[in-house]
Amino acid sequence: MTSPTSPDDRAARRAVVQELRQQLQQLERSCRRPAGGDVLFSTGLRRLDQLLPGDGLLPGSLVEWLTADRGEGTATLAIVVAAQVLKHGGALVVVDGRGEFYPPAAQALGVAPERVVVVRPRNPRDTFWALEQALRSSGVAVVYGRVEGGDALVFRRLQLAAETGGSLGFLLRPATGRSQVCWADARLAVRAVPSPGPARPVDWRWRLRVELLHGRGKPGGDMVELELHDEDETHPLHLAPPLARPALSAGATGS
Repeated sequence: MTSPTSPDDRAARRAVVQELRQQLQQLERSCRRPAGGDVLFSTGLRRLDQLLPGDGLLPGSLVEWLTADRGEGTATLAIVVAAQVLKHGGALVVVDGRGEFYPPAAQALGVAPERVVVVRPRNPRDTFWALEQALRSSGVAVVYGRVEGGDALVFRRLQLAAETGGSLGFLLRPATGRSQVCWADARLAVRAVPSPGPARPVDWRWRLRVELLHGRGKPGGDMVELELHDEDETHPLHLAPPLARPALSAGATGS
C-alpha cells in the first residue's frame, strides 16, 4: 500500500514536470543531437574506448558507473566523458536529486553552460521519472544522474527510453547495484587507487581503476587505470602511467 501524497508534494512534482517539459522542448528546437544509428562516440581515450562494448559509446544505450565511496572521482570521470560526446552536438541533462552538481566545475571540464539543463527532483520516484523523460528527448545527447534503489523494471524502462530517444544515459550507482540485473550496455566499477609520487596541493587529481563488470556482447573483467587532473585544460583524462619499479641498489647492480 502506497503512502498518501500531500498537496505540497503533488504541487512540487507538477512544478518539476512543467519545468522539465519546457526545457526539453527548448532543447529540441535549439540543439542538434549527435547522429545516431551505429555511430560510436569516443570517450576521448582510446584505452577506455576499448574497454566498452563496440569500442566506444553507442547512442541509445545506458552506462552504469558503480562506485564504492562518495564517488567524486567517478562523477568527474563521467562528466569528462560526457563533454567528449557533447562535442558532436546535443545537450547534457543532469538529474540532481542531491543538489551536488556544480555548473562551473562542469564548465572547467569542457561542458558549455548553455548546453546544460539541471533538474532537481525531490524524491527517488521523480528522479527516475525525470531520467526517463530526458532520455526520450530528441535534443539530448547525454543524461546524467545519481540513482539509488529501483528494481529491474525501472531500469528496463530507462533502457527502452534511451533506445527510443537515441541519447546516452550515464547512471551513477553505489557498488551494491552490481548484484542487481543489468539492463545497461556497460556496467563499470570505478574506484580510486593510490597515485604514485607526491600530490601537489595546487592540483586536483584522481587515479582511478575502471573495470568492466558487464558489457553487452563482451565479457567482463578487463580494466584500465586512468588519471584525472587539471594539468591539461583541453582534456583532463589520461592513461595512468605504470607504477615505477624500485631503483636497484648499487650492490645489486654489481658496481
